[in-house]
Amino acid sequence: MNSNRKFIQFNILSVGIIASLLFAAWPCNGLSQDQQNIIHFEARNEPLRSVLNRLSANHNINITYNASDDVFDVLVNYTTSRHTPVEILRDILNQNGHEFRESGNHLVILKSTAQTRRPSDTPSGQSPPTTKTPSKEFTSNEISELKSEPFAEMRVLHDTIFIRDTIVRIEQQIIRDTVFVERPLQREITRPETLVRDLLGVEINGRERWAVGLSFTQMMTNYQFTDNTSLTPELEKVKQAESFSIRNFGLGVSLQYNTGSLSIIAGMAINSFAHRFDYSELFSSGGFNRIDTLDSFFVIQQNDTIWTHITDTIYIPLESQEIFYERMNRMGFWETSLAVTWDFYAGRNFVWYARGNFHASTPLWLNAQSIQNSEGYPAVNVNRDNFSPWLLAWSGGLGAKIRLNSISDIFAETWYRRYLNTWNENHPLERRMHGGGIRLGILYYF
Repeated sequence: MNSNRKFIQFNILSVGIIASLLFAAWPCNGLSQDQQNIIHFEARNEPLRSVLNRLSANHNINITYNASDDVFDVLVNYTTSRHTPVEILRDILNQNGHEFRESGNHLVILKSTAQTRRPSDTPSGQSPPTTKTPSKEFTSNEISELKSEPFAEMRVLHDTIFIRDTIVRIEQQIIRDTVFVERPLQREITRPETLVRDLLGVEINGRERWAVGLSFTQMMTNYQFTDNTSLTPELEKVKQAESFSIRNFGLGVSLQYNTGSLSIIAGMAINSFAHRFDYSELFSSGGFNRIDTLDSFFVIQQNDTIWTHITDTIYIPLESQEIFYERMNRMGFWETSLAVTWDFYAGRNFVWYARGNFHASTPLWLNAQSIQNSEGYPAVNVNRDNFSPWLLAWSGGLGAKIRLNSISDIFAETWYRRYLNTWNENHPLERRMHGGGIRLGILYYF
């Protein structure tokens, strides 16, 4: 039995010594030519995880570490011009109490297991700490047996098992699970921004690009009269014939280019205007005496001819006829516009901006009546013959954009618009259409 125990102890000690020698010589065997080149490397106040990522990406080193450990966020300052990438990695890890072990084609980073104290670190007057080895009491018979055995001197080491180092390393291989989480995220950051990645939810910063907009407009319009002279009762009735209206709508599409805080926009829209036309015409006849001549004769006195007329007077009664016009005038326009917006305040998820527009409109459909500048100011049907072919206008407003996601914004703005010319050149009064409204829409960036 004693012989078997000695043989087993000797084998354990031999395996431990051989395993330690093999493990000490292992890390230098799998390094590629690129990892042995002398390079220049510099890091200034850079997080440790960022430094490790650069070494991995630029020098073909597969680095594995626990990404959830806060120690990898510590800032690193390091400069060298005469070390290989692996030597640089070892120097940087030594500064932070870490080391690496090679496992396959991966360098696994873990905390240093051996921390030696230099003589200078030992306080004066104190002796360095010593490690106590567990002892065992032997009987006199056992001591005599140990002295007689050939491997008795080696039996003193049986309490120290060097294989414990490899057990620690095997347990730390669990860190390999983080490789499949950390490295793909780093590759995604370096990929170019595309519409496909954007639709999948990847964040894209900035709006320095083209955008298409869709919008809906609600307008309130009225006529502003530029003739300041006093009006007759007939012209006052003409002025009151068409009042303000809120039954005005528009649908538009726009293409815009964004550069910094400035955006240039070209747009097209279909606008529909509807307002009430309330007017009356009065036609009157009679109300006077009509004198008819029944006969005429003359006499001559002293060479003068004196005529005498026999007449009959008839009273013509007054007759009046009034025509009332009560209807809804409806007109549609095809509009083109050119606009400029300026972002004067930008938050994290919203932007305030100012907008200026120039508009040009041409009629699409006309179903309306107006008043003609002629005797009695009669009402006439509106058609392309008495309607201006182009209406010019300017507008200005304020709005806000709210971020929906990385490719779209919604916006809302209020504005005031004034037309530069009148659409009815034959109207008795000089007037211009003007009004305000609100515009809602969405922007898609590409």
